[in-house]
Amino acid sequence: MREVLLIRHGKAEAGAFGGDAARALTEEGRAGIAAVGRGLAALGIRPDALWHSPYRRATETAGVLAPLLGVGEGALSCEPLLEPGTSPERAARAVVGAGARCLLCVSHLPLLPHLAEKLTGARLDFGTGTVAHLGLLGPHGAALVGLWSAQLLARLR
Repeated sequence: MREVLLIRHGKAEAGAFGGDAARALTEEGRAGIAAVGRGLAALGIRPDALWHSPYRRATETAGVLAPLLGVGEGALSCEPLLEPGTSPERAARAVVGAGARCLLCVSHLPLLPHLAEKLTGARLDFGTGTVAHLGLLGPHGAALVGLWSAQLLARLR
């Protein structure tokens, strides 16, 4: 079964010159995402592709996670379809159509709960660093395998 992991970026600055897309991770956000990455590694998660929104906080989150999960630079992809205002239908088609065995997607609110609902039929809550682990059931959807908070994943390392 192909896997998809949806993750919300780490804790970010409240504002930034350049607007919402320019908000960086805070030091607490970097540390929290590093703990999430170590927890995912402890669970044996090894994505062969990592997609992230072009927003700075998502790009930085992907940059922290990639080495912890063994994702090479060639497997990182900046994907505008993971921006907050993207159509969940469009994002779902791209995720389902991706060729990766295990795809990790770093994105934002409000997209993530709508994308998860489009894929699974369930509406999920995404705090910063929350990970939804989905098993793709072909072109028509996915099953929820796990939903892990950043706090839980930090305890697994």
